[in-house]
Amino acid sequence: MKQKRILVATVVFFLIINTTFLWGAQLGWFHLLLSIFLFFYFLVLSGFLVGQLFAAYDEKFKDKRRLYLLAMLVFTLVSTVLYPKGMINLDNWGSPTVLIAQMEGAANCTTTLKLKKDNTFVERIICFGITESKGRYHMKGDSIFFHSVASGRNNGNFFKYAVLKRTAVKSKSKLGVLECYEHLTDTLGLPMAIVENSTTHQ
Repeated sequence: MKQKRILVATVVFFLIINTTFLWGAQLGWFHLLLSIFLFFYFLVLSGFLVGQLFAAYDEKFKDKRRLYLLAMLVFTLVSTVLYPKGMINLDNWGSPTVLIAQMEGAANCTTTLKLKKDNTFVERIICFGITESKGRYHMKGDSIFFHSVASGRNNGNFFKYAVLKRTAVKSKSKLGVLECYEHLTDTLGLPMAIVENSTTHQ
């Protein structure tokens, strides 16, 4: 009975880790609480693994059900260490990414903007949780205009447009910066370092 409960707990943990890409961005700052919970969940499963190893050793590894449980525990824990965000990489699905720009703020908060080949974009902000915004864009010269934006839980207005700048004055990125502006009269702009660019404007 105890083995069955451990197996169920292991499967539940595996499913949570490998499906958060579907619903994790909807949690906002609650994602931080989920991460803390999963960390302790991982430690508990690690403790179960050690206990089951000792039990299997005492039985001289003759209990097949325990061996199956050990295999599941090892697979789940090792895959979590290797792929902490899950084994499914969304970048390998759908339209290819043509541009990635990033910015790091206070408290190691990071903003990542990805432009897709099919003229859609995704902006992900990781700061005590995850907030995601999606929409469409079109390019005109070195300018990128955003529209049809579905903002994340904690977002207000999204950028109106951005400009590709090859001379990285405000960034160490060799590919330049993406200056993002909230409205047409915005003169300050928010620089994001370009880390990947396969658009025709480089």
